[in-house]
Amino acid sequence: VPLHNEEPNVERVFSGIEGAFRGSPHDFEVIFVNDGSTDGSEEILRRLKREHDTIVVVNLFRRRGKAAAVELGISVAGGRSIVLMDCDLQYDPRDVIAMLRRLEEGYDLVSGCRITRRDGWSTVTTSRMFNLLIRCMTGLRFKDYFSGVKCFKREVVDYLSLYGDLYRFVAVYAYKQGFRVVEFPVQHFERAYGRSKYNGLTRAGMAFVDVLTILMTVVLNRDRVYYLNVLGLLSLGAGTTLLGW
Repeated sequence: VPLHNEEPNVERVFSGIEGAFRGSPHDFEVIFVNDGSTDGSEEILRRLKREHDTIVVVNLFRRRGKAAAVELGISVAGGRSIVLMDCDLQYDPRDVIAMLRRLEEGYDLVSGCRITRRDGWSTVTTSRMFNLLIRCMTGLRFKDYFSGVKCFKREVVDYLSLYGDLYRFVAVYAYKQGFRVVEFPVQHFERAYGRSKYNGLTRAGMAFVDVLTILMTVVLNRDRVYYLNVLGLLSLGAGTTLLGW
């Protein structure tokens, strides 16, 4: 669970996770990666860690971004299965239990698909547009690539060796490498406490970078990268000719 300035949500998120797992057959640990919070999140996490032996806390001295926090959290996780979940109370931890059952059925990765988005219309519209574009580029027929809750087996990330923002598309890379992936419908709630770290412009910029990432790592993969080289040579030739003229 990566977080930055989520003081009102941290304890509620842990209570929800603990309540969901209490009646399940799973042993679990909850890894909170505090991404340089400047509010009271760190103090709350330290108290929770003293009170519960299922909590692991990683505190970063300065903000590194969600991608770095996710990467660090996965690196210290000790379980056979790993769950990624946001700390904004927009997801129900009880859905995670059902997602883990799909792993037990033979899937390698289960990605949450928000049944009804509880975000602003601009966020939803931008997300749908880029979801459609990525669907056409990758061939993976998911409806919601940007969901904040995913679970997968340890061997998936060990094999893929992802880093940074590439974890946002772990389902795409797993699918391309032959792992069994599936979407699972999950509930989505409005943010009740705190503020989102992303506005519409920020989300659009991230989505644009995501599309470029997919283009360079999936569409133009090692077998097709020569297309990019040919395009570069043609552009260089045209530019040199124009400059000479």
